[in-house]
Formats: sequence, structure tokens, C-alpha cells
Amino acid sequence: MRTSVFEPVLAVALVGLACKGPDDVSAGATSFHATLTTGAEATVTPPIADTISTNAAGTATFTVAPGDSVDFTLTISSAFPDSILFAHIHLGAAGVAGGVRLNLCGTGGGLPLCPAHSGTLSGRRTVVAGGITFAALLAAMRSFGAYANVHGSTHGGGEIRGQIIPDAP
Repeated sequence: MRTSVFEPVLAVALVGLACKGPDDVSAGATSFHATLTTGAEATVTPPIADTISTNAAGTATFTVAPGDSVDFTLTISSAFPDSILFAHIHLGAAGVAGGVRLNLCGTGGGLPLCPAHSGTLSGRRTVVAGGITFAALLAAMRSFGAYANVHGSTHGGGEIRGQIIPDAP
């Protein structure tokens, strides 16, 4: 019987396509993080990062919770020079402005107030902004298509920002 080298190679290739590889680590991610800096705030022309001269910085962590919700911890580690007004999750790739999809803190709508200039805030939120489903928000977070943004009174469009990165499942 004559055998072909092609058949085993094809079988290995098909198995490789069917299995998750190292590039798919975000496919099942249920926890995420973001490092927020002024340098990532490039959502207007000229980039707003060119006009921000503060050392404001922070981190955010997110974990999928029951009931189509997200548990979060927002830490502002370097003090804002002005008052923090709002913090949100937006949809958008790095350097691209996107709409608010999940409110973390601010005024109105039963939201807790953000830390005044620095500090930590934790809570649980459900998707309520922009008519997006929880599944769509989670897909964006898993594919690097969402970012956390903190808005101050001097830079209402955002003062620090960080792309949301999925943690390995």
C-alpha cells in the first residue's frame, strides 16, 4: 500500500486549526486590566496627551460577574490636579475615541462619586449605556476593543486612559 506524506501533514494542520493556540488566550477571558496614563489619551486632534501636563495615572481591573455585570476596581494612584468627574468603559481601539458603554463612577444615575483626586473605588455595574448588550461589551473587551477612561474637570474629554487587556483564562 502506498502512503502519502501529505495526509499526516494535513491531519496535523487540521488539528492545529481546531485547537486554541497562544493567540487565543483572550477567547475565554473573564478578568481584565488596564493601565491608565495621560499618554494613552490620544482621542482628539491634536492629541490631548500633548496638552496634558500632569502626572495623573491609575489602574483598573474588571471581572465578569453574575447577572451580566462587571466587578471593577479603579485606582487613581497619582493625584489629578483637578476634580475627577467621571470614569467609564468606552468601545474603541487604542487611540480611537468611542462611545461610553459602562459607567463606573460620576454624578447622576445612582452612580457613586469618583475619588476626588486620588484613591480607589470598587463596585459592580451592568451595561446600561449606548444600547449595547453585555455579550457585545465582553467581546470588545476580549478583543482589545474597549478602554477605560477617567475624565477630569480640566480635561472633560478624558485625562487618563488605558486599553482593556484580557488576562489569561
